[in-house]
Amino acid sequence: LTSLDIAKACIEEYVKIRQRDTVARRERPDRYSLIAGPEPYVKVAFSDSLPKFFSELKSLVALSLTPLGLLLARAFETLNVARTAMGNDSYGYGRSYWLSEPASVIVFSDGGPIVTPDGLQDAVCRVLSLLLAGF
Repeated sequence: LTSLDIAKACIEEYVKIRQRDTVARRERPDRYSLIAGPEPYVKVAFSDSLPKFFSELKSLVALSLTPLGLLLARAFETLNVARTAMGNDSYGYGRSYWLSEPASVIVFSDGGPIVTPDGLQDAVCRVLSLLLAGF
């Protein structure tokens, strides 16, 4: 059993527990997105079905080093696009706080160094600041 298999099992169990939560399902159903390397980074979009999410999750394999900072930036970008599409955020008008939609970004990692185009980094904050400087 590898670390990746344990991470997949944790994600699958988390989603199944959330699906059994009747209050969460009734109020606002959860939507999931799976972002992993290599490209295309977005494996499952928010609009995709739960069976597709589980299928893509089970098919993940570890091939090489993953650019964690880039994947985190892509996760927040995807979240922002989804909120804009749902009408929660709008350009020029700001965020409609009464439509707020909580989100969680869960990162599973082996704890090793972070890969960037410039080499290995030791902190996520530095990687994100370098990536966001390019926007």
